[in-house]
Amino acid sequence: MKKNFLCITILLLIFFSSALCYAQDVEAPSMSASQNVEISSHAAILVDSNSGKILYEKNAYEKVYPASTTKILTAIVVLENCPLEDIVTISDYAVNSIPASYAGLTLEVGEELTVEQLLNLLLISSSNIAGNALAEHVSGSVDNFSILMNEKASLLGCQNSNFVNPYGLHNENHYTTAYDLSLISKYAMQNEVFRNIVAKSTYTLPPTNKTARTRTYKTTNELLRLPDSSDKTSFFYSNANGIKTGFTGNAKECLVASSKKDNLEIISVVLGSETSDLKYVDTIALFDFAYTNYEYKELQDISVPISSIQISNATENTKNLNLYCENTISVLMNKSDINSIPSPTIVLNKDLKAPIKAGDIVGKVYYSVSDAEYSTNLIAGSNVEPLSFWEGILNIIRGLFL
Repeated sequence: MKKNFLCITILLLIFFSSALCYAQDVEAPSMSASQNVEISSHAAILVDSNSGKILYEKNAYEKVYPASTTKILTAIVVLENCPLEDIVTISDYAVNSIPASYAGLTLEVGEELTVEQLLNLLLISSSNIAGNALAEHVSGSVDNFSILMNEKASLLGCQNSNFVNPYGLHNENHYTTAYDLSLISKYAMQNEVFRNIVAKSTYTLPPTNKTARTRTYKTTNELLRLPDSSDKTSFFYSNANGIKTGFTGNAKECLVASSKKDNLEIISVVLGSETSDLKYVDTIALFDFAYTNYEYKELQDISVPISSIQISNATENTKNLNLYCENTISVLMNKSDINSIPSPTIVLNKDLKAPIKAGDIVGKVYYSVSDAEYSTNLIAGSNVEPLSFWEGILNIIRGLFL
């Protein structure tokens, strides 16, 4: 009897121990890397360049110092206020007002360059002198140019930014947020001149009135630079297509970057990184997170009818009308939700009747996805001809006997 009791006890212990282990495995699965991303930089944001949808954020609304990422806004103000072919003469102030700790690319007092050349130097090699020279050319002074910068930032929706110089010289009153920088950058990338400049890995400045030699500069954005034998570490990212780096002792390492893969273009802002390498590591992690987890889904093929209706006063041959979406609706979705697209809501025009021509707008279609509404017009897929007078009478008679 005692032996039987002991055996039963051991078997029960083994059973419950196994069940507990199984329950622990089921209830506490490990989170895969594709579900989350962690970065070390102080502030960051990741947005879809098309819709502005935020995919990741960290301290995104906290005021921070932007360093040379300021030059994104500077370039846009310049592009919208003067021609590219304008000649700019480098002033004494443009060169000598820059503190020694901010010294970078050297241009000479009296040197003449075009606005386009200076924009390339500003955005590719991060020339502070170019920033000053462009500000003076547009507004007469850095102070006046700063007014334009703040007006533009405000128009773009920036609510926690203030700029007092065109190149990011540290100042307690010169600040922004990761979110505001994403608004500025998203807007800037819609400008083709800006977009083409920030995608370059090098820029060669031709001879000027002060020198007969050409000068070639590498971009400060290592995401765009193919590795060579002198590089100990490479952060080249094949899908990267911009934008701008920055650094000061107070701002630490900063990077606003853009990347496009297939039809998904994203903008990341990384501010306050402790080292230069970390800003790239964090940016690449954000890029990979976006491409692993998100894609654009076409909700309805415009070549395929979304619905079919009958027009009551139409001829027998034309009364069946296919409805098509006027425009493609593409929505950024998490890949885990890609097969759970809701059914469309179709709203037809009131008193819809013949005659109708192919291509006429006959209603609207709506989709609700992730708390956002998307819509487009519905158009007729064919001509709908009205019944003649006698055909109408015959239809009425038929109706009486059916």
